[in-house]
Amino acid sequence: MGSFTIDPGWVQGKGLGIGSDHLNTKTAALVLLSTIETDNPSFLALHPSADSITRPAIQRVESDDSASAFTIAEDGTLNLINQQPSHGAAPCFVSVEPHGQFSAATGSGAQHVSSHPSGN
Repeated sequence: MGSFTIDPGWVQGKGLGIGSDHLNTKTAALVLLSTIETDNPSFLALHPSADSITRPAIQRVESDDSASAFTIAEDGTLNLINQQPSHGAAPCFVSVEPHGQFSAATGSGAQHVSSHPSGN
């Protein structure tokens, strides 16, 4: 889960970044497995091979106008593997295409879209 870490003016921004969680589908309990501190990860998207620990698993966009990829280890630990500029201000929406070869990021109200190879 992503959480705002910096106050952009409409939310207090007291989060730590990205939390890796486990959902117990029988009890609906949500258990935090790990956290990685990063600035304002506004939107996250799972890579289609999210069960693989060797491929990019999470794409996120940040307040520093970049998009990053992380792997998810078996214990839920997140590890940064790549970071690319979004080529536009304030990226916030991200999507991974169904085959997992590319991700795209776009800004809220901004007139730009950036595409990034997923490296698999």
